[in-house]
Amino acid sequence: MRKTISAALGISMLLVLMFFYHGNQNEGTFWQTVDMVEFYLRDNGTDSTFIGTVFVQTNGDFKRVLLVGWINITESDVSGAVVSVPQGWKITSWSTSYRDRTFTNISKWISVLVASDPTWPAKYHVYIGPAGYDPFFCRNHSCGGGVGNIFIELVPEKNSKNLTLNVGVGSTFKYMKDGRKVLVAPVTYKNITILLKE
Repeated sequence: MRKTISAALGISMLLVLMFFYHGNQNEGTFWQTVDMVEFYLRDNGTDSTFIGTVFVQTNGDFKRVLLVGWINITESDVSGAVVSVPQGWKITSWSTSYRDRTFTNISKWISVLVASDPTWPAKYHVYIGPAGYDPFFCRNHSCGGGVGNIFIELVPEKNSKNLTLNVGVGSTFKYMKDGRKVLVAPVTYKNITILLKE
């Protein structure tokens, strides 16, 4: 509980600083925050959490969307968190401070997968945590869970009127009729819709 409260306070402070900086600049000179949507996900099966805020910002005719979040992945979660981005949007930057609790020498805990077929609804899947490294490795070896922040910047590729991100966290295993063990992730997820105003 203390870790969740500390994480919430940490991200709240970061969000307030970002809002203060971006909300107090001269119009047209710097990015202005014009809307934001907060989200909180907790997976009941693993107790992993993913909290954050999605910001809509403008700079003259230019628009961008920022996702700033905090994830707390438990040892029983072999997948972690995921953000799915639809067609019509481009990820321009991403980063995470996520680290596992066992302090392994693994340094890359984020992966961005890009759909090769433009007819697929999701263009990008951003995995943070064990799935950002290798879910098959973490299924057979304890990755120890971990915590960290996540930052993703998006811009519209065309005149998009809105953006629906799918965010998720948690994992479980399902046994098929033939006895195979299949990883299911994310278990807990929600859609976040942002309306871009003209």
